[in-house]
Amino acid sequence: MGLLIMIGSHGTAWSLFLAMCLLGLVTGAETTIGPYLLGRYFGLRNFAQLQGLTLGLLTLPVAVVPVMAQGAGEKAGTYTGVLVGLTAVSLILTVMAYYLPRYPSSAPITDTAPALD
Repeated sequence: MGLLIMIGSHGTAWSLFLAMCLLGLVTGAETTIGPYLLGRYFGLRNFAQLQGLTLGLLTLPVAVVPVMAQGAGEKAGTYTGVLVGLTAVSLILTVMAYYLPRYPSSAPITDTAPALD
């Protein structure tokens, strides 16, 4: 939603402020929900290793994508294409998250991994 507001804002200060607030909320939710889902799907036995791996894998895109977006925006003379691309990627990831398998709601969170039969 924040990216869509940025596409249509044309530099209006209040709409950009609203877009940044929405993007900040989403970022906060992502950093909270990610570890929760790791714990629910994989248990707490290897949580630290999985969380470290996840954060390690996210470090490179978080560092590189803004630089690439800046370069693409400067080369094209507008950020509309960059924002449309980021919106498309966000929608694809949202659909992928929707189709995650359900975890057992009655299963307690334990510090042991389930046995693989």
